[in-house]
Amino acid sequence: MTNEKNKDENIVCNTKFRQELVDNDILLSVRHLKMFFTLGQGKRLKAVHDVSFDIKKGECFGLVGESGCGKTTTGRSIIGLHQITSGSIYFKGYRINAGSRWNEKEIKWKKIKGENRIKELRQEEKARIEEMDNTTLEGNQKIAELKEEYNQKVAAIHAEVNEVVKEQKKKIAAIRHDNKHVSRKLMSKMQMIFQDPIDSLDPRMTVEDIIQEGLKIQGFRNREENHKKACEVLEEVGLIPDYCSRYPNEFSGGQRQRIGIARAIIMNPDFMICDEPISALDVSIRAQIINLLNDLKVNHGLTLMFIAHDLSVVKYFCDRIAVMYFGEMVELASSDELFRHPLHPYTRALLSAIPKPDPLSEKQRQRIVYDPKKEHDYSKEAPTFTEILPGHFVLANKAEIEKYKKMIVEDDIKNAEKEKEDAEIQ
Repeated sequence: MTNEKNKDENIVCNTKFRQELVDNDILLSVRHLKMFFTLGQGKRLKAVHDVSFDIKKGECFGLVGESGCGKTTTGRSIIGLHQITSGSIYFKGYRINAGSRWNEKEIKWKKIKGENRIKELRQEEKARIEEMDNTTLEGNQKIAELKEEYNQKVAAIHAEVNEVVKEQKKKIAAIRHDNKHVSRKLMSKMQMIFQDPIDSLDPRMTVEDIIQEGLKIQGFRNREENHKKACEVLEEVGLIPDYCSRYPNEFSGGQRQRIGIARAIIMNPDFMICDEPISALDVSIRAQIINLLNDLKVNHGLTLMFIAHDLSVVKYFCDRIAVMYFGEMVELASSDELFRHPLHPYTRALLSAIPKPDPLSEKQRQRIVYDPKKEHDYSKEAPTFTEILPGHFVLANKAEIEKYKKMIVEDDIKNAEKEKEDAEIQ
């Protein structure tokens, strides 16, 4: 399992692999993504640890979890704002970001194992020489032959280690080359809407300059054409062309977010990362932004990755939902399936936190508190990301998988009874 994973991390995106993604209609593929931040004194913060998923063309992929679970870091790693620690990210079949940590660790551990094997051989050689008679000419010849034999074994170990080091350094060089020479034109087809509409807009630039900045970077220098595109995209997001000459501080939070959306849409992207685009807005504005994103998705044929806290919003907006906790993906399923069969305890805790509009039912709502130490026992067997139903993955070991299968049966019985009661009422 580990060897297969390590090989997958170091795939050079060849024609065959690219064709496989195209045939499966996969626009974005994330493989074993790890993003660690250095804190100093040799300490590291594991913001994202071994996350893998695919996003198909035209779908809306939701990523949910509490603050600090690694959602935004995942989005920023995908678009290239972070140089990832390990893993690979593929967009339209091309590797756009990769990390070399596993390759560096492979070099380190191969050298350590080689040194340990050499020490064992030398000890074995010493013990055998001590047992031999060195007082005769024949005994000395045998000792010399024995030393030559062990020297050959040591040389073979050095050659093996050097071969692995050479191979891994070659892969590291390929990763760095790919990261350095990612096509700007390709990356322009991937855009991001940031969470904070205030900090994401330069206060010293006019709205027109903010929106046109991406076009200028890509080499579009025609002022009249750029101005025309800026006016058109402003109207598309619900603002008027007269706002072109104004500055971000002259707008409300909802209007600033629309400007941020316009800046992304003007590049005519194929894939857009929406990093909690409504969390900093008033409740009355959120529905407008969600409806706007829905319209843009249809009109431009966009593929979206929607990062959010609110599961109720994600259920309405997304086709599939991934749940993250503490840098790991704990559950992945279609929107309907996740709400019908929430298996992981953390997913159930998130669902229990969704407020209800009815005051009476809100009072009766039972909140679930997730405590991983109480819920899981991974001392004997570590969990793996397992497909428990078609398209429904959960992080669990064998004992938990059996438990979750029983829960699915129980949930199906409860859902059937509830549907029967609702039908009788109607």
